[in-house]
Amino acid sequence: EEEKDLYPGEISIEEFSEKVKAKFNQVKKHWKGILMVSILFGLTGWFYARQLPEYYVANILFILSSSDKQQSQDNIIAQQLGLGQKGGNGEGLYTVQNFLGLLVHSKMIKETLLLPYSTENTHTFASKYMSLAGRKEKGVFTTKEPYNPNNKEQISLLRSLAEQIRPALVVKPAEDGTSFTQFSGRFENEEFAKYFTESLLNYTLSFYVEGKTKEIKNNIRQIEERKDSLLRLLTIKSRRIANQQVQSISLNPAYSSAMVEGQIMSNEGEFLSKLYAESVASLEVVRTELRQQTPLFTIIEGAE
Repeated sequence: EEEKDLYPGEISIEEFSEKVKAKFNQVKKHWKGILMVSILFGLTGWFYARQLPEYYVANILFILSSSDKQQSQDNIIAQQLGLGQKGGNGEGLYTVQNFLGLLVHSKMIKETLLLPYSTENTHTFASKYMSLAGRKEKGVFTTKEPYNPNNKEQISLLRSLAEQIRPALVVKPAEDGTSFTQFSGRFENEEFAKYFTESLLNYTLSFYVEGKTKEIKNNIRQIEERKDSLLRLLTIKSRRIANQQVQSISLNPAYSSAMVEGQIMSNEGEFLSKLYAESVASLEVVRTELRQQTPLFTIIEGAE
């Protein structure tokens, strides 16, 4: 009695067994009804699942490595010629992390949707996507009716397609400290899943690399133009010096002043040759920088 007062509401093992037996007998009495309800709900869930569309996920495993070093100090010659990089080299914007964000960005999705579909000449990815979805606008964005940036209806439609596709894309950077990254696209059509995921990755990569290396490529182009210009000028000066030296060989006093002019032209030629040599050296330095700044992209597993 004292224990019952200490633990109010506690029941004995015998009382508990009696309650379990009573519940079991109650279930046993209505087991047919319970079984029918279970079968009914099970069949309902099965038929509902059968009506849902199948989805295919294309996975691409890749490595993207990019140098985040500070601006190289080896391009002093290029800077002296007015062709070196000015300020930062864009590392703050063009990082690997930002590249992963670009893969699911609306701009990249819209640009990829306007690319030609991989296996057909008349379809773009946008028109193919709408055709597979049974959209009534499936004739839009084909080669016969291309995208018009001034058409508000097409702009709105393209934006809505990008918003539909965006949730189907997933980027998963490795959490174990490695540089492996998985990019996935989930669509109802297996072929579209593969081709769109591959095209979006390739387009985004080209956009990223072009932006990251644009300034260095421009420096290379300018230095090559300066080098070619100096080479032409140096060739002309060398020919004039050679002709003047030939004239100086004559003993005619009338040509004595040509010796002085030849020396001046020789000095000019030496200066131009040194400037040309520095331009070539600068060009090689900037080319080395371009190789260092260009991201290294390696696909470990293609889309499957």
